[in-house]
Amino acid sequence: MKGGILRCRIKSVSATLILWAVIAILLLMYYGSAVTKDWNSSELSYSKLDSQESQRDIREPTQARSSEVRRIVYIRIPKTGSSTMTMLVWRFAWARNLSVLAVNPKFEGTRDRLTHKMFFLPPPGQKYDVMAEHVLYNKESFSNYLAEDAVYVTMLREPFSLLYSTLYYVPAFQKTITEVNKIEAYLKNPAKYDNTAIMAGRSYTKNPQSSFLGLRRRDFDNEGKIQELISSIDRDFPVVLILERLDESLILLRRVLKWPMKDIIYSVENVNSAKPKLKITPEHREKYKKWSLADHKLYNFFKKKLEESIEEAGPELQEELAVFRKYKMDIARYCRFQTIMDEDMLFTESPYNERFSITRKDCSLIYVEPLVLISNIRKRQHAYPFLSPSL
Repeated sequence: MKGGILRCRIKSVSATLILWAVIAILLLMYYGSAVTKDWNSSELSYSKLDSQESQRDIREPTQARSSEVRRIVYIRIPKTGSSTMTMLVWRFAWARNLSVLAVNPKFEGTRDRLTHKMFFLPPPGQKYDVMAEHVLYNKESFSNYLAEDAVYVTMLREPFSLLYSTLYYVPAFQKTITEVNKIEAYLKNPAKYDNTAIMAGRSYTKNPQSSFLGLRRRDFDNEGKIQELISSIDRDFPVVLILERLDESLILLRRVLKWPMKDIIYSVENVNSAKPKLKITPEHREKYKKWSLADHKLYNFFKKKLEESIEEAGPELQEELAVFRKYKMDIARYCRFQTIMDEDMLFTESPYNERFSITRKDCSLIYVEPLVLISNIRKRQHAYPFLSPSL
């Protein structure tokens, strides 16, 4: 009797396993055909690379590689989408074996001026090609360690949005402002929290963007000094990206740096989705504008400049933007389903890019955690007595 029951149970389990196996096969067939159908109906052409093409490096066209700007310094301002942009810079450097000034882990987050104690010094007579770190902008100190022909880039965020993100992200504000509506509590007495979570004598909540770009605390309300800062950044930075218009910013940056389209494909990093939705009034915004005057002037200037550049570029930029967004969407989809479709993705030539491929390795680089990538960069650079020479 017991043997009969056992045999029935075994048959039942076997039938269940077979059923699940059939379901899994049907799902794979469905998703595989759906993805293939979607690719084939796309305006772009995707195909598996044949054996001859796979022997050649088609990911970085020779012309683009010879003319692209390879020395770049990204001033990484906290909570401005900086992790996303940093990954682009690091990924570009990794793919080309460029030397990267990577701050020693024990100094990460100090947000202080760059000093020789923070990183491995380059070999005598050499300088780093690339940097993307949370350090205060000071071109004189940077020139000691970074290539003199490096292009300087930064990204700004609408100041009130930045405040919102900061109050719900920085641990110090989680402890000192216990109210659910931290914005309202902060604006009742902003001076009370100005020294909370101090970073190198600067404030996280009063003109933090201007501070990172060199405005001294004593000049926060000095309109003459604020204008000097704006003029110096306008002179030294060929492109200032705006987070709220990131895609357009990247297209303009790509034109300056002459990077292939592939190298500005990004995934959004380090997003705080736990922020509550609050009722924000015009009075809240006006009060913060008076308190953080420099950041508002800085942001408004460069936002206007970006919008003027977009308008001057005309329909061609909008066409390039549409191509870029389609590539970005299709690459995200490919990377999501790459385990099903075991083939490289080939993008045909367009007026805005030479053809290139996306592989599993590319997906890994696009979606890898920032700390993992910079750790690998450190290991590669400092596994030997000297850095690889600049290319």
